[in-house]
Amino acid sequence: GLTYRIPALLYLPQDRAALAFAERRSSPLDEHAEHLVVRRVILMMQIENAGKIQELTLATMPGHRTMNPCPRARGGLFLFFITVPTGLSEGEQLTSGENAARLAYVCSTDRGVTWGAAVDPTDAVLGPRVGRWATFALGPGHGLHLPASSGSRTKLGRILIPAYAYFKRDVHKNDSQSRSFSIYSDDAGVTWKVGDAVGGALHTCECQVAKVSDEAGQPVVICSRTLGHEFRAQAVSDDLGRSFREGTVVPRLVEDCNGCHGSIIGFLPELQGDTTPKHWLLYSHPSKPKKRLDLGVYLNRSPLSPENWSDPWVIFRGPSGYSDLAVLGKTEGGGLWFGCLYECGEKYSWDKINLAMFPLSHVERHTSHPCELATLRPCSIRDS
Repeated sequence: GLTYRIPALLYLPQDRAALAFAERRSSPLDEHAEHLVVRRVILMMQIENAGKIQELTLATMPGHRTMNPCPRARGGLFLFFITVPTGLSEGEQLTSGENAARLAYVCSTDRGVTWGAAVDPTDAVLGPRVGRWATFALGPGHGLHLPASSGSRTKLGRILIPAYAYFKRDVHKNDSQSRSFSIYSDDAGVTWKVGDAVGGALHTCECQVAKVSDEAGQPVVICSRTLGHEFRAQAVSDDLGRSFREGTVVPRLVEDCNGCHGSIIGFLPELQGDTTPKHWLLYSHPSKPKKRLDLGVYLNRSPLSPENWSDPWVIFRGPSGYSDLAVLGKTEGGGLWFGCLYECGEKYSWDKINLAMFPLSHVERHTSHPCELATLRPCSIRDS
C-alpha cells in the first residue's frame, strides 16, 4: 500500500520552519516510487504546526519514477533527485550494465512554497562518464553549502550534492564497484561539475558530506554506506569536496547485513573559552549490527579521528531505517538544537516517517551514558 520513504530535511531559519521531503511509493519497493512530497513544519523548538503534504508533481519526468531527494539552500532552494523509467529496478540496471537514471532538479525562490519545472542537466553535467556507470543516485538527504572564505577561489562559496555510482569494471560482465563522490557548483547553481570519487577498494554507496575544520583549513568529510562490509566508510577531502582521499572503515559505526543509509552533519558547539572553535560531527543510523533496529545518534568531538565516535544514543527503539539530520539553531537560552527525520514503525521500518528534535546537551549526556530519552515528541510526515 501507500508508503513514504527516503526522508530529507532542510531547515529554513528565517521562517523557523523545516521542509520534510520524502518519496511517495505505492509499496515499499524502490521500483514502486511515484513522486516526491514535502511537508512544511513550523518549529519553536517544539512542533507547533505541520502543514498538509504537498505533492511535488512538477519534480517528475514523463514515464519515470522520482527518487532520492537531496535539498540544498543558498538564496533559492535546489531540490535534486533522480528519475528512473517506471518499473525498472536498480538490480536490473546492474545486471544489464545499462544506466537508465537521469539527474534532475527543481528550484524554489519563495522558500519552498512553490517550485519551478524540473530541469534535466544529465548530459551537460555528467557527460560521457554516465556511459561508464551501471547506474547512479544522489545522497539521499541534505546537501551542503560551503560559504566563501578568505583565500577561497570561489566568491559565492560551493554547493555540494553527495552522489554515488556503480563504476563498470568489465563492460562484458555484471561487475561494478560502487563509489561515492560529489556534484558541485561554484557559481550558485548556474553550472555544475562532477568531482572525483572516493578511492580504494571499498564499495562506498549512499552518502552525505559534512564540513569540519582544523588547523589546515576546511576539510570535508564524506560518510558512506558500504556494500559487503560490517562497518561504515569515511573519507576526507582537502579541496572542499572536489576529490576525496582513500576511504577507510569506521569500526565504531556498524552497518547491518546489506547496509543502510545514515546522516551526518557538522556544527560548531561554541564552547566557553574556546577562541578557535572546531566543528563536531553528529551522525544518525540504526544501531544494531544485523537488522535495521533502534535508531541511534552518535557524536564525534574530533571529526578527523574516526575512532572517536561515541556510543549511540537510541532515540527510537524498534524497526528504523533511513534518516536525515539538520541543525535547527539556538533557543533564547543559547542551547543548540537538532532535528532528525527518520523512517520507523512498530512492525516495519517503513511504516512511517517521524521528525524528532533534541538539544545538544541531551546528545552529550546520553552518548556518554547511553539511554533512551522519553521526552522526545516526534511528528509524523503522514497526514492524520
